[in-house]
Parts: sequence; structure tokens; C-alpha cells
Amino acid sequence: TRFPVLDLNASAQRRRTTRGVWMDLVAEASPGNRKLVVLDLEGSEGRERGATGHSFDGKIALFAFCVADVVLLNMWGHDALRLEGGFSAATMDMVLRHVVHSTPGASSPEQQHMMVVLRDMDTSTSEGAREFRAAVESIEARLGVASREPSSGNAESR
Repeated sequence: TRFPVLDLNASAQRRRTTRGVWMDLVAEASPGNRKLVVLDLEGSEGRERGATGHSFDGKIALFAFCVADVVLLNMWGHDALRLEGGFSAATMDMVLRHVVHSTPGASSPEQQHMMVVLRDMDTSTSEGAREFRAAVESIEARLGVASREPSSGNAESR
């Protein structure tokens, strides 16, 4: 894609790279000759948006699930540990609620997939991943959703 990316050499500070919604068409066709459209959506909890940020984050999350078959939620490992008490919990709750109670015209829940990518996480301990999994399972239990087990390997996914 031609999306802007964070240049770690230019800045030692973590900050938001994507602003708004970016879209790109992948040149190669997928099996069955279906075109692949990739959306890069602005991350959540940005300080730049202030009080209006939570509303915007929620709208972006719902937009993604209304138009996508697969959504990758890319989270910094440190942020994942704040899931249960922070805005991330509200966003995750809303996203899972949408998947469970899919609106007419949207992809059915059987067709939608969400994978959570925990990045920059210390792989020498899996405590953070266990805490994250427990928080997601708590949200799923409230919604009556059954999730699949994480894939094997270093990356924890859901």
C-alpha cells in the first residue's frame, strides 16, 4: 500500500501515524478474482482529538465492521493491558456487539473475522497476553460470544 508509516529513525516518540481513513486497492487479485481493498483506520485513544476522540474512534470501529470481512486490530502491547478499564474496553465491547448483532446489509457474523495483533510485547513473559485474553473473554461473556483459541507461535491472536 501507499499508506504513510511511522519512521522510527526520525522520532523516538510513539505517536499516531494514520489520520482519518486511508484506502488502497491491492494490484494482485485474490483467489476467485476478488479484488482486495485495504483500509487503514486511525487508531484509538489519540490525545490529539481530545474529548471528541472517543466518538470518532467508535464511528471508525463500526465503519470497519460494516464494510470488512476481516478486521485486524493492531494494538501496542502496553495498551492491551489497559483494555479492561480504558476506552479500549468500550471500543472492543462495541465492535463485538456489532459482530453479534449484525445490521441488515452488513456481512453476517459467520463471514466477519477479527484478529487482534499485540505488538512490541515482551515475549519472555506471557502474563500480558493472559491478562488481555481474560479481558476479552470477560467482554465476550457479557455478550454471549464464543471465541476461537489463539493461533500458536509467538503472536497471540483472537
